[in-house]
Amino acid sequence: MMNETRENVTRRPFSFHKRGNGYLYVQFWDAENQKYTTARSTGCTLRKEAEIKCYSWLREYGGLPPITKQPKNNTVSNSAIIKSIREYLITNGIINKDEDISIETLMNYLSLTLNGISLTKTNPFFVEYLLEFWDWEKSAYIIDRLESGFSIGKSYVKDNLSKIKNYAVPFFNENLRIQDITTDLIEKFKKQLPRGQITNKTINSILLAVKKPLDEAKRLNYISINPADSVKLLANQSKEKGILTTEEVRRLFSFEWQDKKSMIANMLACSTGLRAGEIGALRIQDLDTEKNIVNVSNSFERKEKKLKNPKNGKTRKIVVGPELMQKLVALYKENPYENGEFIFWGLKENSPMYIGLFARSLQKNLSKIGISVEKQKERNITFHSHRHFCNTLLRKHITDNTVRKFIGHSSQEMTNHYDHITEDEITLINEIVTDNILPLFSPGERTA
Repeated sequence: MMNETRENVTRRPFSFHKRGNGYLYVQFWDAENQKYTTARSTGCTLRKEAEIKCYSWLREYGGLPPITKQPKNNTVSNSAIIKSIREYLITNGIINKDEDISIETLMNYLSLTLNGISLTKTNPFFVEYLLEFWDWEKSAYIIDRLESGFSIGKSYVKDNLSKIKNYAVPFFNENLRIQDITTDLIEKFKKQLPRGQITNKTINSILLAVKKPLDEAKRLNYISINPADSVKLLANQSKEKGILTTEEVRRLFSFEWQDKKSMIANMLACSTGLRAGEIGALRIQDLDTEKNIVNVSNSFERKEKKLKNPKNGKTRKIVVGPELMQKLVALYKENPYENGEFIFWGLKENSPMYIGLFARSLQKNLSKIGISVEKQKERNITFHSHRHFCNTLLRKHITDNTVRKFIGHSSQEMTNHYDHITEDEITLINEIVTDNILPLFSPGERTA
């Protein structure tokens, strides 16, 4: 026989939900009846403000405050006025017929409406719209993009959300609606950003974190024009990436590195232009050992700890040559996990090694050939320099269109960005990458 009694359920003292008018509604937990009370508007749009008000109500009233009643001699006239206001707001879709709303909130809604401020979902509060747009769990834009088969990185979204919280939230008034935003206001936002403390590149990324949600608002007809379209970005002041000479590359790989996996990863980056995340994501099924081809179909997202599409969302094939292919296969055979697929295996079966080690090992071994850490910083040489080295060399032998397909650039502009003039004349023998770069990895003079 089932027990007809049940223990009381412990819940949070109150729960919020937001309605189309942008305001947070609260329901207090009734422990005696084991259910939530009727929802009532807090008159607040920001959660923290609503929480402060609700805790105040709990202290003073133990829950929802009583609805203030008017003196009897004013009951008829005041009731008629309040009823008229309610009917007006209901008719205009501002509130629902069965909503329990205080007189204070009713008057606030009426004031906003009569001043021409739309309270519908097509004119949300701007700050809240930005925060929700870059919220991985709540954003309709992100959900729709993923469901449509497009990629968007979780770390990219998190970074933009951080920029909105740190820079946009403190500047824009929380009561501003999206239709209140003007080009002039965004220009003022741009000018007050701390240029001496952050780079032009960072400022541009902040502006783009604001512009993207406005693009979506325009697409959804929330606004007729995007006020950020006319706001110009700052000049890019990023330091040009340095590259190694062919002689430096030859010396770098003339001896065995202590970290064999990182050495092979650096060889692969230098000879193919692969990004660190793309190398980390390589699995045994990506190797075509007969044709010495690697299928680049994934990149490993370090923060999310999962595979995702390569940058620009495009897969590609690259030639690595027989010697490097043998090294990749041999490295995979050392994978200690029974069902492990990663070539650059890590501490867990379903994850590759920490790709940051590729750059650390490069820095350490560059020092061994006389390029100190200080010199590396001065020349701006990093793991990504391998990609620039490969791009520069290839453009001397094959068309830019072929380079883009091989390197994975999305435009001619990016191909130009990666091109450099090397210090010494590069004389190599054929038009494919194995003939151009792999001889630099010759083990003939390699030392332990």
